[in-house]
Amino acid sequence: MASVTRKAELQTAHDKWVAAIARARFGFPNKEHPTWETRTNPGSDKNIKVRANDGTEFYPDIVVRDQAKTSDDLVMIAEVETSESVAESEVAQWRDYAKTQPFYLYMPKGNAVKAKQLAAGVKVAGFREYSVANGKNVYVEV
Repeated sequence: MASVTRKAELQTAHDKWVAAIARARFGFPNKEHPTWETRTNPGSDKNIKVRANDGTEFYPDIVVRDQAKTSDDLVMIAEVETSESVAESEVAQWRDYAKTQPFYLYMPKGNAVKAKQLAAGVKVAGFREYSVANGKNVYVEV
């Protein structure tokens, strides 16, 4: 599956967003979900694998699992894109990720229309834009 190869400085920025989004939007375990765990696969790291029902294996940016379950422990996944990677070359990957549900797609502010057009027919649970406003990270459902 072809995907965008990022330059080192873009990869660093992407990985910082992965970490920030994981903390802010997927901050597990917490009081409400003490057995849920959030793990990330920044850059080329393969920290946690996801296996779809058809046996396909992949490494999305953010993975939430329920540690109390011994099987079918996947709660949700998220992929964080950059302006450069909201592209046709990523759609096959999104289709794979959509084999698990829910699948959330994050992209920089201003990229939602393009992402939704590219993802037509792909089961995405939610599209979210990220940005910085007044020195704070902002995440908006679009």
